[in-house]
Amino acid sequence: MKKMIIVGAAILASFSSQAAHEVIYSQDIFTLVKFSDEFTEEVTSCQLNIGDYAKDKPRISFFSKPVKELSSVGVSGQVGSFSGSGYQFKIDKGEMIKKGRTSAGGDVVYGNVNISTLDELANGNKFILRVHPENRYVDSRTETYSLKGSSVAISKFKNCLVGS
Repeated sequence: MKKMIIVGAAILASFSSQAAHEVIYSQDIFTLVKFSDEFTEEVTSCQLNIGDYAKDKPRISFFSKPVKELSSVGVSGQVGSFSGSGYQFKIDKGEMIKKGRTSAGGDVVYGNVNISTLDELANGNKFILRVHPENRYVDSRTETYSLKGSSVAISKFKNCLVGS
């Protein structure tokens, strides 16, 4: 009986120690969220969302846990409340970055991009994004976003990731 109580307490503790989130920047299509451990208050990860959170709008998220040497970040795409089974994006007239499927339906896809992609976003003017949702009954969506204000959002994202 004592072992069952200890196991039960361990399981309960693992669910109760979730990371608290805080929106630390929100401007136009850019939203920066910081996740922290509720007990230690240490930053556990940062996530920069680009795009509108709306039913038929694609958006993309860049994320990472804090690191000393930032070389790459994770990426995921969404359409409304659906995760992406694939996404493509292009900054200005640069090279198109593709991950996952090229049509709706399938498993959720996460990828990585080099830190240079964030620098291109910060210095860019136009961001073209297409996301293919995991739900095959939801259409893929394409949107062109202005990158006006992106340099501030990217700078704050990088600062969040290095702990400043």
